[in-house]
Amino acid sequence: MMRLTAVALAVLSVAPVWASPAVGPARMNLISTQRLAELLDAWRAVGAAPAVLPEAPEAVAQAKPAAVFPIPADQIGHALLDSDGTRLIYLRDGTARLREVESVAERHLGWAQSVSLSGDGRAVLLGNRGSYEVYRIDTGRMAPAGWAQSAVLSADGGSVLLGDRGFFQVMDVEAGRARQLGWGSVAALSGDGRTALLGDGRSFDAVEVETGRRRHLGWGVSGVLSDDGRTALVGDGRAYQVVDVPTGMSRHLGAGRGVELSADGKIALLSGPNNGPWSVCRLADLSCRHLAWGRSARLSRDGRTALVEDGQSVYAYDTTSSRGGHLAWGELMSLSANGLRAAVLSNGWVQVYDVAASLSK
Repeated sequence: MMRLTAVALAVLSVAPVWASPAVGPARMNLISTQRLAELLDAWRAVGAAPAVLPEAPEAVAQAKPAAVFPIPADQIGHALLDSDGTRLIYLRDGTARLREVESVAERHLGWAQSVSLSGDGRAVLLGNRGSYEVYRIDTGRMAPAGWAQSAVLSADGGSVLLGDRGFFQVMDVEAGRARQLGWGSVAALSGDGRTALLGDGRSFDAVEVETGRRRHLGWGVSGVLSDDGRTALVGDGRAYQVVDVPTGMSRHLGAGRGVELSADGKIALLSGPNNGPWSVCRLADLSCRHLAWGRSARLSRDGRTALVEDGQSVYAYDTTSSRGGHLAWGELMSLSANGLRAAVLSNGWVQVYDVAASLSK
């Protein structure tokens, strides 16, 4: 009782005292620093305050963006960074456009309702009412890719996986030649365009694009391939298997609902249920370690950098050391292929950040 009385008196002594509205305007009873120290000593004497007060946590600073895209985010669709993060590809008013991040010089690429970027960030796939074209950023050349309901661009930008009413084929963009894969409900393409995954909603086959030769890989509803097509990750909605495509041998990786795979097929970013957690996995020994919680993530092509977004902030991590830091407030839009720059939707604007600056904090 004595302890409660002492604490109550101390609280009343430091709490603001407000006058009744009938008496007059509100006023606050201030105390001196010396009086506050005396009250803290009294609290400690009765065990109502710790011996040492914890320091207030430092506020997470907003990193300075390398560039701010000069168009409100609600006026554009998609914001994709190229290979080194120096150019931004986006949709506006039914057209695809390319803008230099530093100089804001802009190029009109063509009419489009959708855009996607090759894994190496050097080619853009434009879709417009079922027609697809591939634009090479380095040469400025546009090549037709064909008609389809859906299309996926290979990581090297040389091939396009076309799906139409459940039938899939791969178009060699440079040669203008298509190779038929067959019927399925879902498909994926290796980075070099030589191997495809073809699924019927229950299982997956690996298909050699040039010869049409098939190999059954296992049961699953989703899958991704490494650039050379030798490693596949096949998921059944609850867990993922690592499959050696040439032999068909599989190993259990872990539970997860989504996955990102490095270009060489050696590093995977695996997500758990709900909003994470995201784990970094090394496929050589199937070792995984927790990285961060979040609702979405991106992995650089070399597997060394990961970005995780929790709905409010974006964090950057070095996957080798798990060292990480706060990159920006906002929503993650894209990561450049080299992992050095990120596009973030923040305060209504698309802002480009240097990822390395966050990792060096």
